[in-house]
Amino acid sequence: MKEILLLLCAAIALFTYRLPARRRRAAAMFDAYNESPPPDWDKDRPLVVADIANAKPVDDEAEWFQVAPYGDHPNRVGLQVFNEAAAQKIVESFNSVSAKIGRLFRGLPIYAGHPDVDPARWGDDRRLGKITALEARNDGLYAQASWNSLGAENNAQGFRVFPSPRWLCEKVSKGIMPVELVSVGLTNTPNIRSSAPVTANDEAASGSDADASNAALVAMTGERDAANAQVGTLTIERDELKTQLQAANDALVAEKGLRRDLIIEHAIESGRITPADKPALIALFNSDWAAGEADLLKRKPAYNTQKLDLPKDRKPLADASERRTAQLEAVNEIMSETGRTYDEAWEVLQSDAKYKHLIAAV
Repeated sequence: MKEILLLLCAAIALFTYRLPARRRRAAAMFDAYNESPPPDWDKDRPLVVADIANAKPVDDEAEWFQVAPYGDHPNRVGLQVFNEAAAQKIVESFNSVSAKIGRLFRGLPIYAGHPDVDPARWGDDRRLGKITALEARNDGLYAQASWNSLGAENNAQGFRVFPSPRWLCEKVSKGIMPVELVSVGLTNTPNIRSSAPVTANDEAASGSDADASNAALVAMTGERDAANAQVGTLTIERDELKTQLQAANDALVAEKGLRRDLIIEHAIESGRITPADKPALIALFNSDWAAGEADLLKRKPAYNTQKLDLPKDRKPLADASERRTAQLEAVNEIMSETGRTYDEAWEVLQSDAKYKHLIAAV
């Protein structure tokens, strides 16, 4: 009996010592919790039931859940650098004798929200359960929970399904690092966006309903992938059409430029303009084709370029200058009547017997 009393006194003394020590330690660290503050319009919004089709049990035993995944998680206090080393520290702190005595061998509390941080926002400080074990796994910190009737009802109805850890953090070069878990609040607006739901709804996640939900999800995923593939194909076709259109536009611009140059050269050779007028006419044709043609029509030849009055037997022209002028007039006439290019009109001139007399002397 005396040994039991001594052990009890030692436990009380250690607990009494640890409380101020823990307060001193907490004062030197950052107290961070991971609930997103609601906007003003969302304060009285009803709680949203989680989409359990995407909620997967994290363990064969439903009481195990992921407290937080590894990663760098922003927080109002600072950037939370959470890795496996930090999770190991939290587990070691949780399993220490002093920590067990400090919580009277009870688990860490699980609340609806964080009444231990902001009781004005979360007025209900009743526990939904307690955390009885912690593990640092490959992808995050996991907790084993013992749920009471409130917690069981919450999980069954899906009122609040995402864990929001409140933990004490130490300063590191990149931000702050969690080293001790204080409590876990269940919320629908977790600050750590990659958090997994605490548990799936057992009734909805079992039997044919779960199979139907999974089948629907697989079907939707297949439709999404097919739509993405179709978008990829259409994008390739669009790019090919854009390339073809650009090539056609380039060809049209080149053809138009060739026609412009031939018209201006003909105007120079026919005496309507001088070579000094060429740059201004090129600019005019480029800006307004119709204005360029109208300008040339108003100009009178500086020398006689009328058609030659050939003999009835249409003898070939002997004078090179006259022959060239007549050929250009004929090419221009063919282009105007048929819409052909200069090269095509020149081929017609060479092959059509009507114009034989213009090239007989060549």
